[in-house]
Amino acid sequence: MRETPTKATMSAGAAPGVRIRPARDGVLVGAAILATAGLCIALLDRAYAAQSTAILLSALAGVGVFWLRRGALRAAEEQESKRIPLREALERFEQVVGRAPSVAIQGFDRRGVILHWNDACEHLYGYSAGEVLGRRIQDVLLAGGTVRAFEETLGEVWETGRAAAPQEWQVRTRGGLERWVYSSIFPVFERGAVAEVFCVDVDITQRRQNEDLHKHYLAAMESAHRALEEAYAAAERASCAKSEFLANVSHEIRTPMTAILGYSEILLETAGGPDCLEAARTIKRNGEYLLEIINGVLDLSKIEAGKSELEPSACSCCQILSDVVSLMRVRAEAKGLALSVDYEGPIPETICTDRTRLRQILINLVGNAVKFTETGEVRIASRLLEHDQEHPRLQIDVADTGIGMTPGQAERLFRPFAQADAATLRKFGGTGLGLAISRRLAKLLGGELSVTSELGKGSTFRLTIPTGPLVGVRMVDHPAESLTGWQKPAPPAREPSLRLDCRILLAEDGPDNQRLISYVLKKAGAEVVIAGNGQEALETVLAAQSGQEGKAGGPPQPFDLVLMDIQMPVMDGFEATRRLRQAGYQGPIIALTAHAMAEDRQKCLDAGCSDYTTKPIDRSTLLAAVARITSAAASPWGHSEQAWAGRE
Repeated sequence: MRETPTKATMSAGAAPGVRIRPARDGVLVGAAILATAGLCIALLDRAYAAQSTAILLSALAGVGVFWLRRGALRAAEEQESKRIPLREALERFEQVVGRAPSVAIQGFDRRGVILHWNDACEHLYGYSAGEVLGRRIQDVLLAGGTVRAFEETLGEVWETGRAAAPQEWQVRTRGGLERWVYSSIFPVFERGAVAEVFCVDVDITQRRQNEDLHKHYLAAMESAHRALEEAYAAAERASCAKSEFLANVSHEIRTPMTAILGYSEILLETAGGPDCLEAARTIKRNGEYLLEIINGVLDLSKIEAGKSELEPSACSCCQILSDVVSLMRVRAEAKGLALSVDYEGPIPETICTDRTRLRQILINLVGNAVKFTETGEVRIASRLLEHDQEHPRLQIDVADTGIGMTPGQAERLFRPFAQADAATLRKFGGTGLGLAISRRLAKLLGGELSVTSELGKGSTFRLTIPTGPLVGVRMVDHPAESLTGWQKPAPPAREPSLRLDCRILLAEDGPDNQRLISYVLKKAGAEVVIAGNGQEALETVLAAQSGQEGKAGGPPQPFDLVLMDIQMPVMDGFEATRRLRQAGYQGPIIALTAHAMAEDRQKCLDAGCSDYTTKPIDRSTLLAAVARITSAAASPWGHSEQAWAGRE
């Protein structure tokens, strides 16, 4: 608690505001007064005269004043001794920090009048101390938008005696440039009150510029990211458009191909003369070639879109090679070529890969070798690499003695629709898709496909694929051993003798396909009712289910099976299937579609179809599917309900 100077201290000449310690100085003064009083009383007792009494009393008062004065002087000396270290500290601060070129220090009064200006201020702001002392800092440095905020902060510091939170201020230099400073404003006290306010500034202009640049970069990155997203979305739209285009092209080509191939088979069965048979074979052969082109385009599209799925399983590499050689031997022998398989070292009895894709690659490689070789041989060599390593691989070479290629021709060989040159295309034909698809399939299998070739001497295509783990897999030295237990799958049998005893609704809008499919089904013994669109199919099935006659005609009895074309007028097969399921129909529905993409199959199943087959219709496959679904039915409804319930 602050003490108020007494009248005694003021009269004794104590300076206002100087504290006197009462506990210490009061005791000293009291002791001196008592000692002097005791001496005076002793003198009085010894019979001094009355005049001596007055003299002694005056002496007593002088001694008291002396001791009081001495106490005040001691208090002032102690206070001054405390101020000396503070002054020295301030001077040391001025020497260490105040002259630092990067720390600008200003001092100003309550109105902002500048009282202190160090060298760093001159370096930062361009004003010397003589130019700014006595002027308000608001008029010298502060930009117009910051004056009011600064005055509010200054007033708060002065009133509360507390330092303000550090802030960033925009200031103006002598040359009119605007800079940013990070400022700490704090008060300096004297005799318990705020005597001056100091401001310590650090130049952060570069940092702010970097932040602005960073914000600009962020904005640019966000803009680029948005542009990338838009480009990605555009690419996705283009990919969807491409897929839709391919699906439509596939549908438009596959639909007539069903009639071409189907009727060519009928002609082969019924044609009487050799000329008619040869014409039917020509139609069928060219139709199959056209279908091969369509399938190649779709395969490439699916691979590029990342929609080609693998089904790895344990399979015999030797068996696959044997199948390929058996398939290609007729072509090779027709050209007088030798076709052989060599196994260089032990071969694993089984490997883990997608057998269908591996077979597709090998058929393409061996087929090309036979195609582009006029004399000599085609040799297949297989070997195991890195058997003892963590990731063993199988390597298969397909070497021929054909026309060969130049390095430039070999470089562009794996591009889609590319061949060695125009002369090769004219002489040998082909689409140039096979090798492009094969290389992409090899990458899907985790391997690679490469070629070495010499013009006029032949080519060697090398396929390398991972085998999967070989722990516990038997190694065989002779291919005949590897075929033990791996029987060659029998091809689907033709079903002319297969008899169907069922009632089928065929929903198909194409007249040619109506006649063809109904002919195949009726020849096998089925009763067929035709609906020309999805609406007719819906009404006919529901009417037959309820015992009424539908628009497609026929007696009012339920159907054992519905063959539903997907793309039809009035109502497509998807909608017709959905409405049948919603109406409670549980019989089997097989989708007939020329759309051959994987997602098309899923769409059919999602709509409620029990199964799915693509056009062109393969006769044996179609009859086998119909027989599989209908033959086990104890009654017209028994198997149908079971088939659809199983899909639920």
